[in-house]
Amino acid sequence: MSYRRDVGNYTVPFVIRNLKFRRWPTMVMRICLLGSLVCCVAAVILLRHRAPLVFGVLLMFSALLGVGAALSIACFLLTNRQVDKLLLGDALETPPKKSRWEIDDVKSIQFVSNSDEDYREWDHPAPARDALIILRRIQGVRTISLLLSSSDASRLREWARQNNIQVGAAEIDA
Repeated sequence: MSYRRDVGNYTVPFVIRNLKFRRWPTMVMRICLLGSLVCCVAAVILLRHRAPLVFGVLLMFSALLGVGAALSIACFLLTNRQVDKLLLGDALETPPKKSRWEIDDVKSIQFVSNSDEDYREWDHPAPARDALIILRRIQGVRTISLLLSSSDASRLREWARQNNIQVGAAEIDA
């Protein structure tokens, strides 16, 4: 089975989608922005009721800190984007950053399982599998953490076997 499909004159690689989403940064951004809004409203209300100017300045300063924190988290998310999908073909590609690793750069692929999965019935495939792809880089090693559907996990395992990439299982405690 080839991992490239011929569509007309073009060859298209298979796509594997990551099901893992990082939601905590967006929640922290929302909390920072909401806190900034509350501080601004409280400062305006206090200054209208002739409270000392120091309280208004302190509330406005904390509002600026909240906006600054939200902006720094947004910049962090833009520079450290999560891998949304992988393209499997003659190389391993990650579209968000347009990174490309040759087959020789892929050190190993590990499917992570926990102790609950050891007692699962083998007749029913797991709905999702955690996978770690370990890549060689000039600066060292990079790992890509993925949550894959069972069909994408089997597709990744088959791609790795075809390209003589080491496939293993890593054990974690739940």
